[in-house]
Amino acid sequence: MRTIIFCMLIGFTFFSSAKDMFTPGKIWLDNNGNPINAHGGGIIKSGDKYYWFGEKRNPGGLINKVNVYSSKDLYNWKYDGIALDLAGLPVRHDLERPKVIYNKKNKNYVMWVHIELNGHYSTGKAGVAVSKNIIGPYKFVSEYWPNPNIMPIKRDGDTSTKNIMDADRRFKRYFSRGQMFRDFTAYVDTNGKAYLIYESEDDVSLQVAELNDDYTNFDGRYSRILVGDRNEAPAMFKRNNKYFLITSGLHGFTPTDARLATADDIFGPWTPLGNPAKSEDKSLVDKTFYSQSNFVLKVDNQYIFMGDRWNKKDLTKSTYVWLPIKWQNNLPYLNWYDSWRIDKDENE
Repeated sequence: MRTIIFCMLIGFTFFSSAKDMFTPGKIWLDNNGNPINAHGGGIIKSGDKYYWFGEKRNPGGLINKVNVYSSKDLYNWKYDGIALDLAGLPVRHDLERPKVIYNKKNKNYVMWVHIELNGHYSTGKAGVAVSKNIIGPYKFVSEYWPNPNIMPIKRDGDTSTKNIMDADRRFKRYFSRGQMFRDFTAYVDTNGKAYLIYESEDDVSLQVAELNDDYTNFDGRYSRILVGDRNEAPAMFKRNNKYFLITSGLHGFTPTDARLATADDIFGPWTPLGNPAKSEDKSLVDKTFYSQSNFVLKVDNQYIFMGDRWNKKDLTKSTYVWLPIKWQNNLPYLNWYDSWRIDKDENE
C-alpha cells in the first residue's frame, strides 16, 4: 500500500508540475527541475519531437558548450545533454547562437555556431559541426571567415549615405580575408537551399550567404543587406512567398528595439518596416518586452517569436520570451501576453 501511495504521489507531482502554456519571462524548468539553459538558440523538429539547441551559459561570459532539450508539446522539455563541446580543442573556442539544420542529401544534422577564439570577442568566425544523431554528439568540422575575395551578388542601399559609405569601407577591410561572422540564424528554404544570415562588417551590416549542398560550407553566393543599419540577432521566416526578418538594435545584452524587414528575394533588396512590437507602453516597445530575438519557429500555421531576456549581471539567470506572431495587412507584429497557448488553427 505504501508503494502504491508513493507512486501516486510521484505521478501527481509530475502532473501538477507539467506546463500547458507559455509564461514569457518566467523561469522555465526542465524535466529535472533545473532552469533551461539554451540561450541564443533555435529549434528543429524531427519525427514527433522538437529539439531545442542553445548556449550552455555560465557566469564567466563566453562559453564553449551547446545544450540540447527535447519536447513533444513545446511546453515541457527533457534535458538530453551536451550536443557540442569545444573545450578539448588546442585553441580556446567560444561559441554563440547555435542553429541546427537537417541535410537530406547526407542524412545528417549540421550545426552552425558563431566562434570567438582565445577568450576574446575579436575573431568573428563561422564554425560548423555534424552528427548523424540529432542530439549528438556533434563533431566539429571546420571554421571559416565567409566568402574571401568574392563580391556579393547584391547590396542593399543605393544611396551614398554616411552610414553606407562607412559600411563599404569596413566591407573592403575584410574582403581578402573573408567576412566577419557574428550573431546569425540559419534558414532552409522551401526549395532545399540553406542560408546563413549574419551580423558582419564590424557589426554595422547583415549578410545573407548561401550554403553548399552539404550545408557545411559557403558556395560563394551572398548579399549585403540592411547595409549600415547596425542590426544584430537576426531571425528569419517566410509566409506567402515573402521573407521576413526580425532583428534587434546593436546593444549587446541591453534590451533594445526590434526591427522588422521584408523582401521578395532572400538576397534582397530588403525593406525596413520599423518595430514589430506593439503596446500602449512605449518603454515595452522600445525594449521589445525586455527581450532580444534569436529564432522564429513555425508550428502548423502559428509563428512563434523566440527571444532571450538577458540578465547582464549573471547570464545563467537569463530567461526566455516566447510570443505568438500576429498578422495585420499581411505584416507580422508582436503583443505581450502574460501567458498563452499555441493556436494550431491560426489562419495562414
